[in-house]
Amino acid sequence: MTKIDQQTDILSGPSSILTLNRDVYAWHQLSAQDRLDALVDRPNGRALVRKLPTTDLFYLIKDLGVEATVDLLPLLSESQWQGFVDIDLWSQDHVEIGAFQQWMEAAALAGPETQTTLLRGLEDELLVTLLMANVTVHERDLDLDFVPDTSEVLTSPDGMFYLEFTEHADAVTTIDRLLRLLYADDPDRARRVLRASRWEILSDNEERCYQWRSNRMEELGYPSKERAVQIFSPIQILEFKQQIAKQLPTFPEANLVASDQPITSGLTLPDVHEVPYLAECLALVPEGPRRARIAQAFVHLTQTILVATDAELGNVDEHHEAGRRAFATVGLGLSYLSNNTHHIGAEILARVWLGHLFETGHTILTDIQRRATRLHSRAAGGRGYDLFDSPTTEVIAGLIRSTPLYFSGVVPTDTPRHRLFQSTTDVRNTRKWLAYGEAVVAFFEQVFGFSPTVFDGIEIDRIDEDFRQHIRFSTLLATGIAQSVLGNGFQLTPLTEAGLQRFVQLGFEGNSSPRRFRKSIRRALRDGWFSQPDVRSSKARLHLLRFVKTTLNRLEETLGSLPPGDYADPRFIGPVLLVEMPKD
Repeated sequence: MTKIDQQTDILSGPSSILTLNRDVYAWHQLSAQDRLDALVDRPNGRALVRKLPTTDLFYLIKDLGVEATVDLLPLLSESQWQGFVDIDLWSQDHVEIGAFQQWMEAAALAGPETQTTLLRGLEDELLVTLLMANVTVHERDLDLDFVPDTSEVLTSPDGMFYLEFTEHADAVTTIDRLLRLLYADDPDRARRVLRASRWEILSDNEERCYQWRSNRMEELGYPSKERAVQIFSPIQILEFKQQIAKQLPTFPEANLVASDQPITSGLTLPDVHEVPYLAECLALVPEGPRRARIAQAFVHLTQTILVATDAELGNVDEHHEAGRRAFATVGLGLSYLSNNTHHIGAEILARVWLGHLFETGHTILTDIQRRATRLHSRAAGGRGYDLFDSPTTEVIAGLIRSTPLYFSGVVPTDTPRHRLFQSTTDVRNTRKWLAYGEAVVAFFEQVFGFSPTVFDGIEIDRIDEDFRQHIRFSTLLATGIAQSVLGNGFQLTPLTEAGLQRFVQLGFEGNSSPRRFRKSIRRALRDGWFSQPDVRSSKARLHLLRFVKTTLNRLEETLGSLPPGDYADPRFIGPVLLVEMPKD
């Protein structure tokens, strides 16, 4: 009997909701409370719970809270308690007594037997490390008269040891409870731990515990940091795509995860339906062992992301965020490799290691993130400026984050927002606006010699104080146009108040509202800037025409609405032009 079949038999019973072969995602269709009830309200609940993956139980408790899951705690085995502590107690390579205190308090709610089960699951060396990191252990030779008044001293239940708290007084209650439980369960073990806490070297002891913990974490599906970070290594995605197109039917399904990994019940998976294309491909995968392997592969990938990004493993929000990232990035890679063909995507899911799908998606994201970062730098983003109009500015803002995000406002939507990339459609939409931004920046660089340092020559104190929040490339273009109309040549110097009035007089024609920009000026812009071969023959010309048209339209909306001869108040120009503010 295979490991999968063994696990399925264990979970089978009167409640088919626990039958993995029926639907590995059955758990996710239930509320968290119903998941808990399905475990604790069964005659064989203890045996069932002890066969479930430790991580599933850990995050179920984290999701619902300790008080809501107190009936589950007495059913846990010593090794599962050890797994909880392994996941939650360590910050990098150091133990944190705060997390241990929380699990001690949780076990206390379930009763003394549960507390004892928790402690029996921990090696002596970990208890020694916890003590040494928080107290100084003395034997009966300590002279209490020489203990500083600022220190607090505990006496062991047998009176053979003194524990001196000099810097960690907040740990007194936890250590006192720990000692009483140890002595009640096994006095010899308690004395052994206390003696070791006096004579051992903390760093050596902690290093041993960390190594043992790392080995156990591997068994729970958390790889070492060295292995985990490889998931973010770029790959040759075009070659990989060609390989899949030729050889996919020969890929063995058994390569999804290591054969000794536990089968997940699905508790740790966030909503796959947040990534539509992935969900549609997954829906084509038959229920049973194949889908179970895919589910377990996603859990393993989520754990790998957590380790690689130095996330707090015990933080349920970070865990769910890593799961969402796993789904979205795999969905993006799957979309690329399958050319958005669902039945091919389903077959890839069943035969290709999810780590490779994630690497494919991440490679695509790295490429457009690098492109956005360069554009951000060229547009003076490092100097605090945000020169693009919407949606280009939001596109870049999402991409330059540590985890690149897609701005959904690049297409018409009721609620534009940043979210994770999910498909090649998202990438295609994003690249369009990056190309627009690159065309605008290149235009300023090539025609006007623009660079981020150009702002060093602008007297910022001569214009509105929130200059950095308002200035845009369209502002610069409009200012240069206005200065050219005034006969000063294209320059970024703010208009004077008198210059603004003169520009309104010379730049617009007609009597209807809004007045239109003079055709002669429009013609001069077109013939002067777009007559160059490198511009006329490239796609950039279309982007630039849109940019100039948008800029002129804003000038018309703001200044063309003024009747001929009316005063243009600089205070109401906003981001359309750089204009000196009138002095009070």
